[in-house]
Order: sequence, then structure tokens, then C-alpha cells
Amino acid sequence: MHNNWNLFWNCIFFCFRVLEYICCLSSGGLLLSQRLTISVPDELYERLQAVKDSLNISQVCQVAIEKQVKLLEIKSMSTDTKEKLIQRLKNTRQEFLEQEREKGADYAAAILESDSLTYRDFMTLKESFSLMNQGVKLRLAYLPEWAREEIQNSVEEQDDAILDEDMFLNGYLSTLQEAWEEVKNEV
Repeated sequence: MHNNWNLFWNCIFFCFRVLEYICCLSSGGLLLSQRLTISVPDELYERLQAVKDSLNISQVCQVAIEKQVKLLEIKSMSTDTKEKLIQRLKNTRQEFLEQEREKGADYAAAILESDSLTYRDFMTLKESFSLMNQGVKLRLAYLPEWAREEIQNSVEEQDDAILDEDMFLNGYLSTLQEAWEEVKNEV
């Protein structure tokens, strides 16, 4: 009788391992998984009991562990990898900043062509021109309200976020200032 129970439990254990393997395959997981034991404070364990049926505890732990391992791997990347990353970022930084400046210039050109700019609008931009010419790091808040609204509306319409406000506004204001300088003596 003892051998029958032993055989029975071995079959049950085998079935569970097969089910675990099938579930692992169907969820896109790894074919082989290692088991870990984790400890949680008593209070958390009690709270977990109330929601454990609606929570895949193993998956939650896997995701958390994966995040932490990735962070530690990034922090401990080799000097060679860091140097390559730094060089790549330096090489692409200037291109990125110039693209942001061009984007600002394009927005300004569109406003110039829209026939909506007035003399008053140019007068309200004089302070913004002055800040730009002094090398102040530019912010949308420094612009007159009409210009902020115009930019924000255009950004929303084109779904094109401003990623570097200073460079965008530098291109935007430079283009408007050049246009003003070109026509101010004839107005």
C-alpha cells in the first residue's frame, strides 16, 4: 500500500511539473525556471492574502527583479561601454539641438506666412528678443501670451513635442527677429 501512495504522489508531482512547463510555454516565459523563496513582512503577507487570487505573485516578483537587475547592470557597465555611449551622445547632441532650433524656425516661418502677425505682436516680442540676445536660457513663459498660445496650439496640432525649449525658442525668436529687422525701417 505504501508503494501505491508513493507512486500516486510521484504521478501528481510529475503532472504538476508538466502543467508548469505548459503554462510557462503558453505565457511566453522561459522553458526552464528557477525557484526562489522570498520573504515579506507579516503585514504585507496578510494584505497579499486578500488579493492573491487576482495577482500573479511570481510574475510581479519577476518584473521587479528584472528591473533591479537591469539597473545594476547599467550601473556596472564596462568603461569601454560607457566611453562609447558618451561619445555617441556627444556626436548626436549637436544634431539634436540643431533640429530643435530648426523646428522653432519652421514654426516662426509658418506664423510669418499666416498673415496673423501684427505690429503690436512684434512690439510685444522686443523683450523676448532682448533676452535671447543676452544669452538668457529661454523659456516659453518669457514669451507674450499670444506667442505661447500659438506655439502650444501648433505643437498639439502637429503632435510634435518641444524637447529642448531653449533651442526651439532660439530658432523661433531668431527667425522672427530677422524678419522684423528686415522690415522695421519700412513700417
